[in-house]
Amino acid sequence: MRFSLAFALFSLTIFSVHLLPEKSAAQSGGQAGAYLRIGAGVRAPGMGGAFVAVANDVTANYWNPAGLGGIAEPQLIGMYSLLALDRRYNYVAAAYPFRAAGAVSLGWVNYSVANVEARDAGGALTGDFANGENAFLISYGKTLSSYLALGGTVKLLRHELAGRSASGVGYDLGVLFKPREFLALGASLQNLQTRIYWNDRAKTKETFPPMERLGALVKPLSFVTLSVDYEVVSRRQGKWRAGGEFDLAHKLILRAGNNAGALAFGVSLLPRVSRQTMIIEYGLSQDPIGAGFAHQFSLLLKLGQPARPATGDHAVAPDSNFTPAAKPRRVERIVAEIIEVRPPYLIVGSVNFLSLHNGVKVRIYQSHLGDETGHYYGAGEALDVSANYAIIKLLEEKAAAACAVGEKLVLRVAQ
Repeated sequence: MRFSLAFALFSLTIFSVHLLPEKSAAQSGGQAGAYLRIGAGVRAPGMGGAFVAVANDVTANYWNPAGLGGIAEPQLIGMYSLLALDRRYNYVAAAYPFRAAGAVSLGWVNYSVANVEARDAGGALTGDFANGENAFLISYGKTLSSYLALGGTVKLLRHELAGRSASGVGYDLGVLFKPREFLALGASLQNLQTRIYWNDRAKTKETFPPMERLGALVKPLSFVTLSVDYEVVSRRQGKWRAGGEFDLAHKLILRAGNNAGALAFGVSLLPRVSRQTMIIEYGLSQDPIGAGFAHQFSLLLKLGQPARPATGDHAVAPDSNFTPAAKPRRVERIVAEIIEVRPPYLIVGSVNFLSLHNGVKVRIYQSHLGDETGHYYGAGEALDVSANYAIIKLLEEKAAAACAVGEKLVLRVAQ
């Protein structure tokens, strides 16, 4: 029933955007700071830009900083775009979680074009010039409970054009609300009080148009993510975006989306790398501020997370730097996050597994308001425990199938 309703909603949205008045890409490029509407990373554009309620990796510093509060390990990303007319668009970011204190992120967005011909009023060639626009992002996000997360970004801006320069500052705010394990709602306000001042005598000011985004995410199955966004720029007519992501055995991820009438596609590969997750991504989408298509490539690293924490032939090896005590201290409750579901196994991550060791029996609950227990999923046994990751085998396979990736759990150690 959940899958049928979600699929119907997704299908209706992704096809209905064709009925909206379509704006040309050039209409998006005439305002100050247009490069900040291209997006960040490859995953989100591949889903049509419908990412406000998804935002669960380092690229949340651009899409919705509230999502930074949910990352469990340090992350690094680098992105390169191939655009027409010799333009370049790059994005680099890093994020680091501080356990219960939230997570911080630093990012850099760069848009540039060189060797542009300069001509005088009579059309005579006078040389060439370059244009470069940069935004340095300083972000913070914190999960306040299993339902709510907040975040914000400060943007330091720099624009250099034909020997002139301008600088300024701007702000973003974001919120994520997750009322159910398969449903999330998000909102972000971007370019709040964002402006730059040129270094001419008049101190010419350019104001970036504010953007408001609302989004919803539905996970009908653990390997399927469907999302919808609605964006309004400068309180003008809004745009619908919709996308989907399909995780095939945590080895290959396919995605597609519709960005206000323009189709987009993407793919991610997850090669095996010991003790790390490496994600190689490619995306194809319409150029947001010019003609033609944008080809985007990125490399995302999740440091300290196993590449494919699975069972059987690809089981997670115990951490060689982790030696459990002879008599480990028992903690009544351990809050953990589901990384992967393979019934009857769950692969979970936490910062508190020093109190857990192989063979310990646990009772598994849905997290409710932090470390409080909600719905009871069943009993299980801890396997292959390391400092921050563990495989939990549930006694009932159907109990594991009811869990979803990204869901918070409370593990109660059986005494």
